[in-house]
Amino acid sequence: MKAKVVKAFPGRPDKEAMTRTITVGEIIDGDLAEVAVREKWAKPHRDNAEIASEKAAKDAAAEAKADQQAAEKTATTEAEKNAAEGDGKSIDQ
Repeated sequence: MKAKVVKAFPGRPDKEAMTRTITVGEIIDGDLAEVAVREKWAKPHRDNAEIASEKAAKDAAAEAKADQQAAEKTATTEAEKNAAEGDGKSIDQ
């Protein structure tokens, strides 16, 4: 989790050895970010790379679903066509 600090507070970032003042506007992560958001010293933050990655994953999922629906529709249409032509095939086979 990442967070952007909205109120300065004393803290120790996960990768640092010493406690220091965490300043307004600073982007923090890890356990410190979780505590800061819970205490309302910071707000959750997503950078542009995270937003782009989430959007790409969502778009890919939507495209896969559309492809699956199109394939199912094509299969149903062909089965109905074959049944109507009387070639002995049915949708249940």
